[in-house]
Amino acid sequence: DLVSRGLFISDVPLHDATRELVLMSEQFEADYKLTRNLEVLTDKLQQTYRELDREKQKTDRLLYSVLPVSVAIELRHQRPVAPKRYDTVTLLFSGIVGFSNYCASNADSEGAMKIVHLLNTIYTAFDVLTDPKRNLNVYKVETVG
Repeated sequence: DLVSRGLFISDVPLHDATRELVLMSEQFEADYKLTRNLEVLTDKLQQTYRELDREKQKTDRLLYSVLPVSVAIELRHQRPVAPKRYDTVTLLFSGIVGFSNYCASNADSEGAMKIVHLLNTIYTAFDVLTDPKRNLNVYKVETVG
């Protein structure tokens, strides 16, 4: 600001109070700019942290939806997952006999709703049976449909 007016700090006597006032004003302005910049950067950092937390939650939901809870916990904590051996295991692959013909005979919009209702009923029944809260020994690997 002094330079724009053609003044220099050396123009003010060394022991003049005006000199101290000018220097303090310059220091205050520099401090203010630094503080303002710090506030802007802090806001950006907080926003980035919130976005990171949202992405972490999405990742966790995906991880826990496709893997058994015990495996997901180990992976979440970046620990190796030890293999497990089971004495007995049962796998179920299911299909709906005649489903293609059923779909072909219900090709209109009303029939499409019947198909959706049928599938929702079946999937809901399987979801109830494979709910880990009801039966800890059942793990549903995948539903394809």
